[in-house]
Amino acid sequence: MSAAAQPPSTVASTGATAGWLPSAALAGSRSTIGSSAQRASNAAPIKCAARSASPNARQAATCRIALQAVDVLHARQASITARAASHSEVLGWIVSRVTGQHFADLLSDRVWSRLGAEEDAYVMIDPVGTPLQGAGLNATARDLARFGEMLRRGGEFNGQRIFDKAVVDDLRRGGDREKFRASGMAFRPGYSYHNQWWILHDADGAFEASGVHGQMVHINPAAEMVIVKLSSHPTAGAGFTHPLTLKAWAALAQAVRQ
Repeated sequence: MSAAAQPPSTVASTGATAGWLPSAALAGSRSTIGSSAQRASNAAPIKCAARSASPNARQAATCRIALQAVDVLHARQASITARAASHSEVLGWIVSRVTGQHFADLLSDRVWSRLGAEEDAYVMIDPVGTPLQGAGLNATARDLARFGEMLRRGGEFNGQRIFDKAVVDDLRRGGDREKFRASGMAFRPGYSYHNQWWILHDADGAFEASGVHGQMVHINPAAEMVIVKLSSHPTAGAGFTHPLTLKAWAALAQAVRQ
């Protein structure tokens, strides 16, 4: 999954974004929106209680195939193994078809409510209710930090196994660094891109989610550190801020070790 969180201020109290694009809500542990909300309005139905159901073997296998298919798409593009929102959208469609759940409901049931999130999050949807899955996730910094800490712990948080450890281990191994180098992202030296995440391949085993306006969830397992950076840089391109951001990550990792 790509966690490109927009600042919470972009979501109005009515559940709608400042522009024409409506929002669908993800349930936190203390949602106040009832189950009578309709998809035809500006918010999708919300399931506050996490369901105990988990993907069966066929669903899990299909999800793995979907991720592999997206990796193949990356490998065949000129911008090799680099993030493309269209790939994330296609992956989201496949996962929704396999699970039979709307993207917002899926995240509510299997991730958000199980994290013990303090606040609802929101995903943008189009006029017919189709969610954006390559961008447009709105969440608070504290709840994004919970998500990052869950991944730092290998998929376990709040006394629950949320992701299989093998999934997180595979994510952290990253992709082909030589192919990534061909993408032209010199401001991300030594990186690779794998399963919707950026992998630093540094001594600390750090990895991160990154949005085009500078927003990030940075996870450093060795330093036991998770950083959430909410940002709205006017230019949609990480190259403007990332070199300085890397220095900040290194300084913070050194500080928490002291």
